[in-house]
Amino acid sequence: MSFKKYDGKTITAKGVDSVLNGEGTQRDRLQNAIEATIEHAKLNNNDFTLLSRLVNGLKERRTRNLQALTKYIGEHLTGASWQKLGDGSYGYKTTKGKAVEYKTIEKPWYAHSANKQQVHNFDLSQRLKTLIRDVDAAIKGDKKTQMSKQQLNDAKAQLVNMEQAFEA
Repeated sequence: MSFKKYDGKTITAKGVDSVLNGEGTQRDRLQNAIEATIEHAKLNNNDFTLLSRLVNGLKERRTRNLQALTKYIGEHLTGASWQKLGDGSYGYKTTKGKAVEYKTIEKPWYAHSANKQQVHNFDLSQRLKTLIRDVDAAIKGDKKTQMSKQQLNDAKAQLVNMEQAFEA
């Protein structure tokens, strides 16, 4: 069974698999797959097979943004939840006694969690500063390390570059 994506192309279970295999560098393709699998469920009497396949594939690949993705899906799909299915696997299923409501998707999942990312950016900036201090201490000999002075200086230069890029 296939269905129309927002960009006018069709996607099937094989299409979901191809998105999963290239997810690391293709967040927009992942967004299209999320929208398409939700649209598929909407047009096919709440058939969550492809949406479940997508999320299970992301779980198998230990996608680092899995929580943000599942929260995003949950906010656009009420009356259905992630549950244990009759065959023992997990997937989306209608919540007993609730009508499924499909909310309009206005922005992509990676922009949806932008506020949360800002918090992480602050934490990362602090971590970079701490790493630079640790490398400085190792260069001075205050901390033990198995790295050479040249390796430490190279590491410090890279950390300083990251910090400067981060603050720009």
